[in-house]
Amino acid sequence: MKLLIKLVIGFSIILIISISLIVVILVNFDPNNYKDTIAAKVNEQTGRSLSISGDINLTFYPWLGINVEGISLSNAANFGDTPFLETKTVKARAKLLPLLRKELEMDTLVLYGARVNLVRDAKGLNNWDDLVNSEDKKQNTNQNLPFAALILGGIDIKDANIQWRDMQQGIEYNITNTNIHTGELKLGEPIDITASSKVVASKPAVSSSIQFKGTVSYEDNGDILVLKPMLLEAVVSGKEIPGGETSLKLSSEVKMNFDEDTAEINSLDLTAFDTQIKGQTKVSSLLSGAPELTAKISINGKDLPRLFKIAEIEPLASELAKLPNKTFNVNASLYADFENKDLNINELVLNVFGNKINSEIYARHLTTDTPAVRGKLNASGPDLP
Repeated sequence: MKLLIKLVIGFSIILIISISLIVVILVNFDPNNYKDTIAAKVNEQTGRSLSISGDINLTFYPWLGINVEGISLSNAANFGDTPFLETKTVKARAKLLPLLRKELEMDTLVLYGARVNLVRDAKGLNNWDDLVNSEDKKQNTNQNLPFAALILGGIDIKDANIQWRDMQQGIEYNITNTNIHTGELKLGEPIDITASSKVVASKPAVSSSIQFKGTVSYEDNGDILVLKPMLLEAVVSGKEIPGGETSLKLSSEVKMNFDEDTAEINSLDLTAFDTQIKGQTKVSSLLSGAPELTAKISINGKDLPRLFKIAEIEPLASELAKLPNKTFNVNASLYADFENKDLNINELVLNVFGNKINSEIYARHLTTDTPAVRGKLNASGPDLP
């Protein structure tokens, strides 16, 4: 009995000393001393330079977390000195004890002041191509998370900015002051999302302030994601817009089935520039690289030449503006096979400038050396023979 008591006391002393040593090490551990090691590892994996100008702070209990200030990742070779990615603050933490039960319970993910610089050069090369490994993506496509439960306190993104420059097309888009906030993410429960942003485009030369609201819910154990309702509102400004600005409103319902690899857009309703677009779309084999698309769409508008002018389609816009009747409407039903490069427009009814056109178009191998197109066309109106 005395021996047992001595063993228990000895084990307790060893345990206390071990815990004390761990606490001392954790308290005195400074991750900032390993910035160079982290940067070297990133350079080894990506060939890019990583710098951390701010502090790295770690927490261990009850939250296992990290807070990093001032991250900068260099651009790809031959894309200039502007960093590919910069952030002011990145913060993430998870409760420690649930991890032992294979449960991931995270606090709100925080990302402040992110700046992303995306470029496509004149040869069609992108400054993110070197970061993408298609083989790894294929291998990881169907892997499940090794957690019995997943809880995320939300996502909080503030003052994010994205610049996109396409040297091939000669266009530039700047997305600034982007803010995204979500409610708690808990599998099986709906998640509210709000977002706002400002967008400036070079071609056509327009700018807009955007507001977004939506609710995401999961069905069938997370295999189906539904975004319903979804509402996007924007004020669009530009010199070619009558009065200098106009309002845009988009509402819809989106459903993604990850098990069947499909996506549906239902109840699409877009109103802008005195034009209304309604329709529905379904995409199959979405992640295969060769999707199939079916869609039905109707478009009604008051001024087609104005749309052409906003899109800077000249001199056609100016010529059409001389016509007395500028109204138009379109009804179409189509199917597209991106693998075989086929397009079927089963129904196309166009009423424009007082003329009516009915047609069917069937195109095969569109982007190959041997394309084939057949169809039917009926047209009538005062300006047609």
